[in-house]
Amino acid sequence: MKSQKSRKKKLLVASTALALMAALSGTFAWYTEQDQRINRIASSAAISDGTVVVEEKWEPKPINPGAESTKEVKVTNNNQFPVYVRVSYEEVLKHLVSKGVITSKNARFEKPNNPVLTDDVPVGFDGGKYSVANGYTDITTKVKIGGAALPATVKVMAKGSVTHNVSTGTDTRTFEYVMFNEYETGKYQKVNSKVEVIGTPAAGSAVNTWDFEASNITYDVYAGGFAYAKANWAESALPSSVSAPADYAILGASGQKHGENFDYREATIGTLPSVTKGSGAQVPTAANDQKEIQTDKAALGKSGIQIKYGSDIVTDAGLSGATAENKWIYNTEDGWFYYTSPVKKQTSTKDLLKSLKIANDIGDAFKMTEYDLIVKMEAIEANKDAMKEAWKMDTDTAGTKTKTIADFILAQPLN
Repeated sequence: MKSQKSRKKKLLVASTALALMAALSGTFAWYTEQDQRINRIASSAAISDGTVVVEEKWEPKPINPGAESTKEVKVTNNNQFPVYVRVSYEEVLKHLVSKGVITSKNARFEKPNNPVLTDDVPVGFDGGKYSVANGYTDITTKVKIGGAALPATVKVMAKGSVTHNVSTGTDTRTFEYVMFNEYETGKYQKVNSKVEVIGTPAAGSAVNTWDFEASNITYDVYAGGFAYAKANWAESALPSSVSAPADYAILGASGQKHGENFDYREATIGTLPSVTKGSGAQVPTAANDQKEIQTDKAALGKSGIQIKYGSDIVTDAGLSGATAENKWIYNTEDGWFYYTSPVKKQTSTKDLLKSLKIANDIGDAFKMTEYDLIVKMEAIEANKDAMKEAWKMDTDTAGTKTKTIADFILAQPLN
């Protein structure tokens, strides 16, 4: 997405408006529906509201080389009338500014009182396993730097012994140690150091009675902390149900839905992205295609996270006849995936997505990443005028892909 996080549940938000006709004003208020789910995966998350909902089977796995998270996505219409449906994405990728490159600093990491996103991130260390129960002894107070004590929170755990060989009259000494910085209870920073035994410990003496001198101490961090990469594949035509700015479904808003916290405000993630429609390697062109997302390549220079699409994908060339019905087609003109048939009452679409896949060679750049794929759905009542007014689709200009898709959908019976 990564530091490992517990499995998160999906976020679902929906808003519904009844189909009304304002006869006196001559305007129409069409039935509309929204639904969004946030699917979060992080390095080593079906509840529904409303009547037209995104349903999915979501089994997230940590962002590790070769991992695959089941993500089967479809749309269900629980209404008593048919609707037109389209789906697109918003993305949020939290990543290390250093892209996984470690910097060794002379000062230990201290937890800031008022942390910010760009604070250095300490490189983690499994200090907890170097315990007395595992045969180690705390020698921190016996280790000096130029005669002075080690900085507070820095610990040294060691094993050591001196044995005497009566046959040869010689002593054999063993010594191993680890130094780490416990910057918060149970959280440890990797420390580089050289610790040497001073003097000649007596045979049979305990390691915590010896004297030591430390030098060359440095503390490892990911300098610059974190940054966010964001993407919005398509303008959201319907007003946000979570008070996000115009053109966004979730980005720009914050809150909690069904146990999933989200905070995509500009004060948190930075400037909201302009619309960047999926193109090229991001667009499925065949059944079961595996395609790129936008944020990881833009921020980290590699397409490490990819979407595997379902078997019901149709392209421009195949958009004709009965075989193109009940499929998904991507419109490069507006960034939306359209379901090619009206979704009738009490029925569901075919799966658009099948899984999120992680490349085998993601490398250090994906350390501690967290990725949210926001699947946003819009539904309108199955009516040409609703398509034009609610979705702002140009259904009249010949020669456009938008009109070709609209014409195919509109030509099909509603019952």
